[in-house]
Amino acid sequence: MKISLEILSRFEKLTAISSDTSEFFKEISTIVCRLLSAQYVLIALYDKMTSELYYTHISGNDNQLGESCGDDKEDFRRVHIGEGIIGWCVKERQMVNLVHPEKDSRFNPRVDKPHGITFHSLLAVPMYSRNELMGIILAANKQKTHRFGKKDEELLKFITSQTALQIDNQKLFEENMNLGQLSDLGQGILNSAHGLKNILNNMDGATFIVERGVFKKDMNNVNKGWDILKRNSNRLRDLVLEILLFSRPGKPQYEPSDLNKICKDLVELMYKNAAAEGVKLKMQLDDEITQVCIDPKGIYRCILNLTSNAIYACQREGGGTVTLITRKVNPDNFQIIVKDTGTGITEENLEHIFDVFFSTKGSKGTGLGLPVTKKIVTEHKGTLDVDSEVDVGTTFTINLPIRKDFTCH
Repeated sequence: MKISLEILSRFEKLTAISSDTSEFFKEISTIVCRLLSAQYVLIALYDKMTSELYYTHISGNDNQLGESCGDDKEDFRRVHIGEGIIGWCVKERQMVNLVHPEKDSRFNPRVDKPHGITFHSLLAVPMYSRNELMGIILAANKQKTHRFGKKDEELLKFITSQTALQIDNQKLFEENMNLGQLSDLGQGILNSAHGLKNILNNMDGATFIVERGVFKKDMNNVNKGWDILKRNSNRLRDLVLEILLFSRPGKPQYEPSDLNKICKDLVELMYKNAAAEGVKLKMQLDDEITQVCIDPKGIYRCILNLTSNAIYACQREGGGTVTLITRKVNPDNFQIIVKDTGTGITEENLEHIFDVFFSTKGSKGTGLGLPVTKKIVTEHKGTLDVDSEVDVGTTFTINLPIRKDFTCH
């Protein structure tokens, strides 16, 4: 009972950091590792969208993993329900306590041997909250006795039930946050209904011009109408894409990425259009930044949005310079900076630039580029800062952490 009260007290303290999943699971791993005298602790979560488990944290006191118990690694290996010992455990909703698990008929090395770990004993308990699967916690290789006992079973059952409750609470919190975002999005769409109607009216008008041109065999009218139709179709496509990006409750799909190459590819793509508007594109890329662990598509979207805005701001001035900068600030953080010499943003507008459907571009903007950019940066556990002066220019700075406690696949 003394140990249970101690654990309960630690879980109470964990509530304060439950929003930081990395720290939360690190603490859970430490608790299990020490109390059960386990060599390894593995946590797999349930992905409701794909009906799969995925290893999210693996800790151990083996040199193969890192340094000591509580040093986390991430493995994006997917496990189908019913596959291997882990999959069987959650499918049958039963605890598994085995010695020499590799001799068990349910053992599947692809599923039950992440990072090539060899298990001589294994204790796994599925996590359920409100009858809904949350994942599984697995302790492996009991020290000294080489077999997990009844006391270990009771401790792990208690820990998994409390962990499942915390995960469930966090999911409810995130769902409520997402509902708030969707509410803002819905209100923004209502507020922008006039703009959407204008796009559709423009497309109707363009269709009429094309049809009339075809009927009269007037290719000038056909080309004119087609240009209007294509331009408004692109605006509508951009708006729908931004709405989807803003409303999705996803998490970054991390992988090793060459940040400087992402910037070079983007500048190459936009160089001609910028030059046509009298805007120069420059790069100042830090050679110290080689590969970083990011969601490359998400970060590309962020840089694209900021660079497009910067080019537009310079274009309104009749020309200018947009500079794209990458910089390693310290061993823990790096920055992506988009700096322009354009019109700048008034103090009044600065207060609203991240509001849904707020735009200073009029009909040329969706009003979702900056909210989407901020959302993606926040999902990366980063920050987005802005500094602007009217008639001088604007600087957007993305601050991102260098992920050290995860293996990036």
